[in-house]
Amino acid sequence: MEGEDVVDIVELVRVCVEAGVQAALEIRRCTFGLGRDVRESAVLKDATDPRSALTEADTAAQRVALRVIRERFPDARIIAEEDEEVEDFSAGSGAEIKSCVEFEMDPTLIDSCRSELRAVPNKHVVVFCDPLDGTREYVIGNLAAVFVLIGVAIHGGAVAGVLVRPFPPSAPDSPASQPHSRCSPHVIYGIVGAGVFGLNFAPCNNNNNNDSLRSRCLTLAGSEGAPRGAVARAEHVFREKTGAARIVRGGCANKVYALLVGDADLTLFNLSSSAWDTCATEAVLRAAGGDMSDLCGSPLPHDDARSGDQARNSLGVFASSSGLAAFGISHSQLAAELRAARVADELLENTGLCSSDESNEASASDIARDLSGRPLSVEWLSRALGFIESRGQNSSGMRLAGFRTPESSAVRYLQSTAVRVELVYEHEGTQVDGDVSPPPIQSVFYKRCVMRELAHAMSKAALAPQKLLRDVSSHEVEAAFLASSACRLASSAARVPIPRAFYVEHEIDRVNPLNSRFATILQDFSAQQRWHQRGELPATHMCAAL
Repeated sequence: MEGEDVVDIVELVRVCVEAGVQAALEIRRCTFGLGRDVRESAVLKDATDPRSALTEADTAAQRVALRVIRERFPDARIIAEEDEEVEDFSAGSGAEIKSCVEFEMDPTLIDSCRSELRAVPNKHVVVFCDPLDGTREYVIGNLAAVFVLIGVAIHGGAVAGVLVRPFPPSAPDSPASQPHSRCSPHVIYGIVGAGVFGLNFAPCNNNNNNDSLRSRCLTLAGSEGAPRGAVARAEHVFREKTGAARIVRGGCANKVYALLVGDADLTLFNLSSSAWDTCATEAVLRAAGGDMSDLCGSPLPHDDARSGDQARNSLGVFASSSGLAAFGISHSQLAAELRAARVADELLENTGLCSSDESNEASASDIARDLSGRPLSVEWLSRALGFIESRGQNSSGMRLAGFRTPESSAVRYLQSTAVRVELVYEHEGTQVDGDVSPPPIQSVFYKRCVMRELAHAMSKAALAPQKLLRDVSSHEVEAAFLASSACRLASSAARVPIPRAFYVEHEIDRVNPLNSRFATILQDFSAQQRWHQRGELPATHMCAAL
């Protein structure tokens, strides 16, 4: 890392808190200090969506927040919601906000933060900013639902977040509908693995009070009005499986706040949420012991490709509190229920994912992802398998038209996940199944390991970091061998049945092994292709082999 431009994440979070408070004060100035109501001049970025309102407060708050961050981190990669030219950092442009807010981090967070986060290469860091989350609530006067969100992602994963409430209730027992305009903005910030700070109204460990949780039913925080499409199906699954009661919370951050303070246990975002809505909220929620994913159960990617048209969380979002386990169910179990109900299938149609024949079997859509977390697609598989050289056609003249990832073939181990990918072809516009003019590759075996997504790896990073580095080295050796000419020679000349590696990709970070990730597409030794497993040792001899 010598000579690289590095970022101290603790210092970046401290500056993001200052930026968030400055933005919150700017929102209050626009609301109460201009002699006019900026909410009356709101415009809709999408004429069909009332949630897309844009006010002068949005753009003013973003301008202030970005100036504060740029002043200390001029090379920071920032993706912000409003696409106006608010990043004009000409000489003197930051004078009005310089040194307006001074913030000191809680020493407990500093002591708890992993050492590798104190010097992260700048190229791996992205800051996401939503200057005014809950604009619709702001416009209709529900000011307590408004938040400033600033999140920090490393290698595409949300690791730190800042939530600032410009209009908090004046006291813990004040009605949320009556925010006090003169009290200080309420700041909540956290780093995954180090904890959450600022939940002074309701400490986050309240979520772990199982007795108080069992005294009420499981609660789902949803948006006003009837949900539609995949969100409606997901809510139906949740309520059917858990008996959840429903409360209304407008705004993405306001929903997550309900999880943090114990007012709700689950929440669903609408399909219009974007990366700047989820980076900060996911990081703070995870730091508090909760979880957030898309409707397939896969982590949300937060990398520098998540800007413009790519910012939207097109596969939906659901989140859970740390207290969910008190009701006898986990986030991953609910994600499995969503996959079994095929809630997100229609959202994946543009990838080429097909239903599993007539069996109506669920797809392992959480595993069928590239290393950045995006769903596999026909285009990606075509490139990986080499079909792209002839406009998507293989040597038999067939075009890859789709694929299946049946849940029955999926494995989710401690250190990797894998699934069989059944390939669907077209020949002159007609779909070709495996039993008619079989193509050369009927199925492949996709193995994926993203360390940061594996609970076992996260635990090792905290308790046995050297063992995690050993695991990464093991994955590296495996990937290098499978991609080598020595492997191909052993398979062809010595006739050792080693699966052919069609595609091998790996990214290795020895400083922070959690950032390492591996993907391999292997020849599928499936029963359909007349392969079978056979034990070479009798049961009485197996103990000697081990």
